[in-house]
Amino acid sequence: MENRKPKRRVWLDSVRGLAILIVLTVHIIQAVPGYHDSVSGCGKIGVWLLFLLTGFFTLRPYMIKGEEDTKRLKAESLAGMRQYVCSSLKFYLKRIIRIYPAFSVVLVLSVFIGYIDVPEALKNFLLVEGKGHFWTLPVEMKFYLMTPVIGTAFSVLKKKKQRGILLVLSCLVFSFLFFYKNCPENSIQLGWYLPVLLLGGVLNYLICNEDESIKGDNGLDRIDVKKTYVYDAAAILILIGFFLMVPGVRYAVFGIPASRYLSDKYLYLSLLWMIFLISLDRSRYMRPLLEKSRILPFFGKISYSLYLVHYIVIQHLGLFMENQKLKSAMAFIISLILSIVLEMTVERPVMRLSKKLFS
Repeated sequence: MENRKPKRRVWLDSVRGLAILIVLTVHIIQAVPGYHDSVSGCGKIGVWLLFLLTGFFTLRPYMIKGEEDTKRLKAESLAGMRQYVCSSLKFYLKRIIRIYPAFSVVLVLSVFIGYIDVPEALKNFLLVEGKGHFWTLPVEMKFYLMTPVIGTAFSVLKKKKQRGILLVLSCLVFSFLFFYKNCPENSIQLGWYLPVLLLGGVLNYLICNEDESIKGDNGLDRIDVKKTYVYDAAAILILIGFFLMVPGVRYAVFGIPASRYLSDKYLYLSLLWMIFLISLDRSRYMRPLLEKSRILPFFGKISYSLYLVHYIVIQHLGLFMENQKLKSAMAFIISLILSIVLEMTVERPVMRLSKKLFS
């Protein structure tokens, strides 16, 4: 698992930046009196995209292993299994190093400013509780914990197609076992959201199994141009569709009263994001634009730190600022500054340490 490093798709950094900007924008708007219901549940639109990307990158190494890697990991080979267990342990330790230092710093600051008390902070640290926006962290860590189990299942499958079918079937099974309409809001239980994370693996299967040999340097030479235009159009239409789903927009355009109807629609929204990403991958114009962008990849780079700090900043400013425009602007600026500092002083050093330890 550790020997083969899959090629990173740069445009996905921009997509991650888009996701965190959706979350940040919605939470800032929700803090304005009278506008909460207008964007109710819309922050989840960005969260489901982040979950999808988490599943994509986490399962990617397992999806692209060749037949030789599969044979090496088979159970009958004791040495192969020992190596696999060590690789899996390294994988989980890298995830802990990636997540916990910045999370710990934010928890300490949260206690200091009174956002949570010490017992709550301890429960959040141990992932048995998810205060506010922290609910996503227990879900992700549980997914990382079971990823080696998924890899073990993949190790007996020689073909990528079989792995893709296994993921699709798993998505269907968990979708029925954890029916979305019964999902408690902001639940920290993995089962509800596992289909979304596994869809990331399915997406990875679709992208990684493209026939690269038929493409030129820009990936478009041998593809029908009309198809690439269609993919651009599809991606744009999906973004327009998301915009029309916003409760306030839906009320203004269609006269449908605002509600929290989006809060439990993670399966539908994730499927839409999945189609969006597939369309971007095959698009003629939108993908190059995302690859050339400087702003979105920047937000993608600081997305984890920004996710950790933004909601606390918004809530804390609301305690002593009444000017809504000023509060919104300050929430954005302070969140941005804190996330940059956190990324530079905590995330970046621990990532360098992780590479040294596990290289």
